[in-house]
Amino acid sequence: MAGQRMARREEVGWDGAAVGVRVQSCV
Repeated sequence: MAGQRMARREEVGWDGAAVGVRVQSCV
């Protein structure tokens, strides 16, 4: 999943919702 890659780089937290929002914003 692309979300995991971004989450790993940001290292913000494995919340899921936050990761999804970040991924959608990047896309």
